[in-house]
Amino acid sequence: MNTRHAAAMTDAERSVWFGAQRIVVTGGTGTIGRVLMEQLQGLSPARLVSYARSTTPMPAGVEVITGDLLDEATLAGAVNQASLVFHLAGCKRNSATDTEACRIVNVTGTTRLLRACEHAGATVVMTSTAYVYGAAQESYTEDAPVGPASPYAQSKVTAELLVRDYARRSHGHALIARLANVYGGATEPDTVIGAALAQAGHAELRFRDLSPVRDFVHVRDVAAALLRLAPCASVACPVVNVGTGIGTSVDALANQLADLIARRGKRPRVSATAAGGHRVDRLVLDIRRLRDLTGWSPAVTLRSGLAELLEREPHARALTV
Repeated sequence: MNTRHAAAMTDAERSVWFGAQRIVVTGGTGTIGRVLMEQLQGLSPARLVSYARSTTPMPAGVEVITGDLLDEATLAGAVNQASLVFHLAGCKRNSATDTEACRIVNVTGTTRLLRACEHAGATVVMTSTAYVYGAAQESYTEDAPVGPASPYAQSKVTAELLVRDYARRSHGHALIARLANVYGGATEPDTVIGAALAQAGHAELRFRDLSPVRDFVHVRDVAAALLRLAPCASVACPVVNVGTGIGTSVDALANQLADLIARRGKRPRVSATAAGGHRVDRLVLDIRRLRDLTGWSPAVTLRSGLAELLEREPHARALTV
């Protein structure tokens, strides 16, 4: 695959580039996958395949192959003749506390996918996570040392090493995108934003701790960034942060949501069950490399993204405050 500095690509050149690709998206029915599929459709690739365990219907023009990352025969058939693979499938952070489950899905599954990609000669763009850095009082660049603090984050560090080895060993093109806290798709109650929306009809938005600071990036912005990053994949396997570069505390997020709720009813109180510690738990990504490589910048503000989610949630529309 012929790569070039993506920031220099015009929209017409990007359309031509993607129009020649035979693309497979693992996890194509997931939160990011579905949005990425929609944006890919607008670029009219030569082939577009969703590979996932879910049988969720996909838009017309998308070829659906149902399978697991551990199913080598089905996986090999899906990736056969692919020129570009977006590897989104994996064990989720908020449901992944089991070390063995994370290893099987994120490590063994990635190993089997890369074996199939090597046979096809495909470029690989893998999504990883900001949580490989741990959490500290700083904005992380891609050159910062990793410090995974959970089985999920450790499994992603290992998967990153596998992708780098794939590029080195096979002289294939690859890229690793480390994602900040993604929101805007299906809301999950075990995320900060999911917990906030679940309480949107109450008199109080209550959290354990209001002090943690995170980088919240909308799923549409993530998909757009991945599309711009794909032409940047190379044998050097660059690592690129994908976020907003803006840190928002749980307190600030909750109060933004409370202000939005106040437009249609009484403003809920914001409270915490525990006092924050002296050391702020902060995880924000430095996105200068992403901007330099692609010219990309986030288009969805947190406030507008929250407003969209609030409008979409049935329980949030039936306010009881």
